[in-house]
Amino acid sequence: MKHVSSSITGYEDKLVEFDQHARATIQRYQTGNSAFIDPDIPVNDLSNTSFPKESLIRLRDSSLPIDECLMAITCLIGVWFLDCSHGGGIIFP
Repeated sequence: MKHVSSSITGYEDKLVEFDQHARATIQRYQTGNSAFIDPDIPVNDLSNTSFPKESLIRLRDSSLPIDECLMAITCLIGVWFLDCSHGGGIIFP
């Protein structure tokens, strides 16, 4: 995300940091026609990610570019929240 509108000090940097983490995670799970972050896989089996299990999201259409995947996630959730106690993730309000 190039620009983040936020009236809360410090949240812009956290959202940008989370955006970078999300991109890296999506890229890690992109293989051929299958890009997914699967909530059914135990967290211990998801190497190199700090997302808590409740925040993992399945990306059903792997043909979308990463920017569009992130936009779709943003639209579905509305707002990204960081859960610092879990090392970052998407928290459903």
